[in-house]
Amino acid sequence: MITALPRRRVVQLLTGLVLVALAVTAAVWWVGYQRSVQVTASTGVPQCQGTTPRTLDGESDPGDADVGIPLRKGFTCRVRIRVVNWGDHDVVLDRVTVPIGGTEAGGGFHVLDIDGQPVADGDIDATADLDLPLEPGTTVIEIGLAFQPSGCVDVGGGEQPYPTIEVASLLASHGVMVGDFPVLLGTKDSTCPSE
Repeated sequence: MITALPRRRVVQLLTGLVLVALAVTAAVWWVGYQRSVQVTASTGVPQCQGTTPRTLDGESDPGDADVGIPLRKGFTCRVRIRVVNWGDHDVVLDRVTVPIGGTEAGGGFHVLDIDGQPVADGDIDATADLDLPLEPGTTVIEIGLAFQPSGCVDVGGGEQPYPTIEVASLLASHGVMVGDFPVLLGTKDSTCPSE
């Protein structure tokens, strides 16, 4: 003969199962988070046409960058970003976002592509979903930049976007900021029109 469990016992059993499920989920998230925070990113010297990158040694307000790219009419640049997975497990490079890199940002540049993927027109930020596996070690991605004729940055001014690389593992994700991205320097070509 089968007897039904008392209601109190059923509630205790269900509560125990929910707590176990939450603990397992938290543990999986924690492992994924620990994997994703072991990723760093830094830039190299940009490869440009139509402008010459320069060192910003001792200049006022250069941000964290060591390199500046003068905003010259018609310039294009490829900025290489070295992404290092210092951990011992694969993670996934989900998305790259370049703040103020979209065509609607109003600055003197825009992002052409992120690692070969075009970015959407009409946005303030430039983003690309890469879904790129990152094995332990170094991976290089590139960001293409170009002059934005409809934008402006006055001489002596500059823009420094800090791209974010979204890295994920298991249930966790983590944003890795590229803090040494070049400063985009205002020139007479990018000066805002007088009103």
